[in-house]
Amino acid sequence: MKLARIILVFAGLSLLTTFSINAQSTLQISFKAINTISGYDHLSKLMVYCDGQKIGESVEKKQSQGNKIKVKVLTGTHQIFCSLWAKYDGKWEERTTANDYSFDWNYTKKMDIKKGKNTLKIIFDVEGLSVTEN
Repeated sequence: MKLARIILVFAGLSLLTTFSINAQSTLQISFKAINTISGYDHLSKLMVYCDGQKIGESVEKKQSQGNKIKVKVLTGTHQIFCSLWAKYDGKWEERTTANDYSFDWNYTKKMDIKKGKNTLKIIFDVEGLSVTEN
């Protein structure tokens, strides 16, 4: 009887560990372009990827307006990749040097996603030709 209780306790702990490892959490990403050149304030949206899989897409706003997106991510360590896209001549395109932009409007970060709310704040600096975490 005692052995059965011990086995039951270990089975319960194992099940609890499995659920906590696979728990979903929230990642809120805030982003904004600064030093936007007059006439180049494009309608933009952020594409969000976790470990190579697309997990979200923000609403469209002018790049100079602050924007944010909330996505669901499993707890644990993940590679988060964010790419700001622009609507140019009626078509959406990724903002990269390969598409004739002055810099790649991408940000990558290995994040340890905890249970609860996680945040990431990204600044796209047109003048500095850089993408940084704020």
